[in-house]
Amino acid sequence: MQSRKKSGSPAYTYTGESGSETYCFQEDMLIPAELFRILADCEKQKNPGESLLKKAKEMSWSILAMIASCFPDASPLSCLTVWLEITAARLSHDLNE
Repeated sequence: MQSRKKSGSPAYTYTGESGSETYCFQEDMLIPAELFRILADCEKQKNPGESLLKKAKEMSWSILAMIASCFPDASPLSCLTVWLEITAARLSHDLNE
């Protein structure tokens, strides 16, 4: 699950399959434990690459789209498309501020 928070607090909340919450900070401070938890959750799925792409869109986390390209069920074009969508949205948001 993803939710926006106020400035200075975590920007996203992710609740994994186990129900535990972890946080991703807006200042691109990636928490390695969260990244590996997401990877582990998605690897358990029938199509791990597609699961990573879905999670990348939900969390606006472009690195997940890059990692998804390592899985045979995710085409390079779909990974690039998701990465571009996330990056473009982030850049347009920065320009509007």
